Amino acid sequence: MRMIGQRLTQLRAQRFPVEQKATPGPISTNAVPKNIRIGEGKIGENIPLIVEYELKSGYTYEKPAGKNAAEIIVAGEVIFEATKKESDELIAGWKKDKLVVKDYMEVVLQAILNSSEMHAITLAKDMNLPSPIPLPRVGVGKQE
Repeated sequence: MRMIGQRLTQLRAQRFPVEQKATPGPISTNAVPKNIRIGEGKIGENIPLIVEYELKSGYTYEKPAGKNAAEIIVAGEVIFEATKKESDELIAGWKKDKLVVKDYMEVVLQAILNSSEMHAITLAKDMNLPSPIPLPRVGVGKQE
């Protein structure tokens, strides 16, 4: 199963009113599949499989406790080329438990993150918020 496309359906960033003595708190980011369905047409012998997703980042304050500071939402679809067997397994697992079958979880989640993370980081930058995803840091060690 391989990713052949992606499509954004929603980009949203919102700041909430802030109190003067507010203390920034943790950032929580979660990416989840929202639906899995078969697309129209065929790709040779294979089938287009569409995974709808949502990445949501919530910014809260430590003081006052639990108060929301901002929210970023990136939603879209990742399109895969799947065999009949792969699509049947994924659709059956989704219909049964609303979960991605374990054998395909890594591929699906990595595609969702690849499709959405940069948009979330850009929205955070535009809204003057810290990055919702930890960025790589350079560490300089002592030279011997």
